[in-house]
Amino acid sequence: MVGALGRAQLAARWTPGRSRTRKSISTINADIANWKIIFANLSITTIMDHGRYHESLNNLTPADVFYGRGQSILDEREKIK
Repeated sequence: MVGALGRAQLAARWTPGRSRTRKSISTINADIANWKIIFANLSITTIMDHGRYHESLNNLTPADVFYGRGQSILDEREKIK
């Protein structure tokens, strides 16, 4: 969660017709920037753990090794060769 704001509180800040001070606008912009950073870090982590094969792990993803799928994938590769 970004700062102390929940979804309802953030939506309340964006209510049309409400006068906004410079402080409230900068707080909203800071909250949005924090969310963008969080989502960027999540996407990088997802790509590195689930989408990228690592040569040091016999060209498996870290998620495959962690969840125990590594050996079955290597066995399938041997069958194909």
